[in-house]
Amino acid sequence: MLSSLDGIANSVKGIGGTITKIVNGWRQRMARLEEIIGKDYRIKGYGRYLKTHEHDSLVIDTHKQVFYWNSKDISGDVYDWLTKIKGLTRAETSDYLKEYSPDYFEYLQNVVTVERKDVIVSERLVGSFYTLGKKYRNYWKDIRGYTDSTIDLFQLGYTGFWYTIPIFVGGKFRNFQCRHPEGFQKVWYKHMGALPFNLDYVKNKSWFCLTEGPADAIMLMQHGIPAMSSTVGGGYFNPTWITKMSHAKKIHIVYDNDKAGRKGAIRTGEQLGNVAQVYTFDGYPDKYDVTDYFKDGGNAKEFKERLANDSRYWFEVEQGVDFERRQPHLSQQR
Repeated sequence: MLSSLDGIANSVKGIGGTITKIVNGWRQRMARLEEIIGKDYRIKGYGRYLKTHEHDSLVIDTHKQVFYWNSKDISGDVYDWLTKIKGLTRAETSDYLKEYSPDYFEYLQNVVTVERKDVIVSERLVGSFYTLGKKYRNYWKDIRGYTDSTIDLFQLGYTGFWYTIPIFVGGKFRNFQCRHPEGFQKVWYKHMGALPFNLDYVKNKSWFCLTEGPADAIMLMQHGIPAMSSTVGGGYFNPTWITKMSHAKKIHIVYDNDKAGRKGAIRTGEQLGNVAQVYTFDGYPDKYDVTDYFKDGGNAKEFKERLANDSRYWFEVEQGVDFERRQPHLSQQR
């Protein structure tokens, strides 16, 4: 199976290889595939071919920047990973990759037609999945560390295969984030775009945490810490959501403890400005996150102290230097 870029290159062979060179140039400048896949799975190996700890049949060719998931008979490049595996729409993929490599956005704008469709959603599924899920709570309780009260509050459910987190925006049901114990994730309705999770709750708060995904936000909420995230994950943040956060005096960005997580936190911190600070789990294992912290016995009081004492501005994290922390005047926080 050809990657999307290979298909474009092969479809225009008759122009003296010019388009092929352009496409190859885009490939060189786009986000690294292993970095994107590393947001979902733990990469292992060295050299040209890499695998993941979770799936031996998933092979990454770092030279060609393509993946081969042999057991699923799926292959492709970064774009294919985000659309075929992650379930992102073309519009979401455009926004996501634009942050990693602006030149890749040129490819999306000029070669890929962005799909936009009206999607009819059924709120009745929230109740159906929640009711079925009452008999199957092991994933939520044993793996995610949630209590029954938390599961009930967020109406977490089960389809018979996927564990579901309903997403409400403006009080209306819009989509599910679907999760599987083996690590697979997707959204239930495609072509919906990136949606904010729990924004309705935090929009009137003076401070809150921003996590990489809904699961970590739910864990913080369970411990009395206001939190929100995006359905896309990977540290994606839509700048238009800022307009709904007029009460926020402080936003703590708490992403996963890995290279991609820090990169996403820096990017989001720059978007939010001085109102935001980044907390990183320095000294903890790779990919350590909020859920790991609380499952390991952490508590809300200590975590709030960490946020207050150890958070840094995005440029401090970017430079890797503990500058003297400066508290901006409130007039500069918006």
